[in-house]
Amino acid sequence: MKRTVSVLLLLILCFSLCACGKSQNVIAAENAVKAVGEVTLASKSAIEQAEKAIGALSEEEKKEFKLNDTFAEMKKQYDRLVEEEKVKLAVKKIDLIGDVTLESGTVIDEADKAYQSISEEFRSKVTNADKLNNAKNGIKKLRAEEKERI
Repeated sequence: MKRTVSVLLLLILCFSLCACGKSQNVIAAENAVKAVGEVTLASKSAIEQAEKAIGALSEEEKKEFKLNDTFAEMKKQYDRLVEEEKVKLAVKKIDLIGDVTLESGTVIDEADKAYQSISEEFRSKVTNADKLNNAKNGIKKLRAEEKERI
């Protein structure tokens, strides 16, 4: 009888200790976050995989997951890199505008589209935004003059 009780107590102890560890889902989510490594523009897929793994956690598992702040910072870094690339692209497209003529419409529209894709927070980093605004006003004026002639 004592032996049976001892074995039962031992089994209960083993099961309770096993329950103290992290679930496989939490471990998988933490590993996915760690797999992102250094954040670069090439990190998009790894970040999406980590986001998916974190999203699959139950409410109870989310309490066990300890890398929320780390992952949030990784996403911020990635978003910042993306916005900086958008700024570079907009600057290049604006530089392509040149002299404003009626034929400049497509180039101006593409530059404006690139500029508009940038978040408000980063638009101030577009060093030649005034050139874009001048070009937009110039093409608008040329188009109005063209309409009057017709």
